[in-house]
Amino acid sequence: MDGTASGASSEQAAALQKENCLFCHIVEGKVLSRKVYEDESVIAILDINPANAGHILLMPKEHYLFMPQAPETMIGKLFVVAKQLSHAALRALRTDGTTIFVANGGIAGQRAPHFMVHIIPRLTGDGLALSVAENPIAAEVNEQVRKQIQAVLGAALGAAPSSAPAEMPEAVSGRAEPAAEKPIVPEERKKVGSDSDKQDSSGNGVDLDTITNMLLGGRNG
Repeated sequence: MDGTASGASSEQAAALQKENCLFCHIVEGKVLSRKVYEDESVIAILDINPANAGHILLMPKEHYLFMPQAPETMIGKLFVVAKQLSHAALRALRTDGTTIFVANGGIAGQRAPHFMVHIIPRLTGDGLALSVAENPIAAEVNEQVRKQIQAVLGAALGAAPSSAPAEMPEAVSGRAEPAAEKPIVPEERKKVGSDSDKQDSSGNGVDLDTITNMLLGGRNG
């Protein structure tokens, strides 16, 4: 399949996703919603199955399935608006705080086929289980993971990874120098951002198709 055919196929798939997306229908006014905020590029509504009263779903009007598909300008816009919505919820509902998060992929809890930001008002003792468990990771594993993330990030941004941070004294860190060749992240994940990857339209070396396939398969990249 040549590049033209592949591009046409991707556009058709995106059009079909948008056509079948409930949240795109909400954006278009075809489905009723409890709208909290709207401007030319984003919309915020109350979740019909809220974690807490005032649970807001903030999303771009344009259809993006996952965060990696959205332009950086849109990401910036969403979080500026999320800040304002969080502040409004705190004042209007007299809450004790807000939890703001993005569920990116099925394994991360994403259920909607449309990229969105959750803003959830919190009250002391509300019983909402959104805590993050602490899982001890060996220092050598953390070091290898750091190197792998930096390598992918460097390829994506077209820049060499930054130098390693200063090492803690051995007595404090309690670890030996890690074995660089030991694989930590599965091979299919290491492919993202590698030299063999396809580039996105901006030429940044990010293979959005690979990232999307990972997220569709319930695997974080």
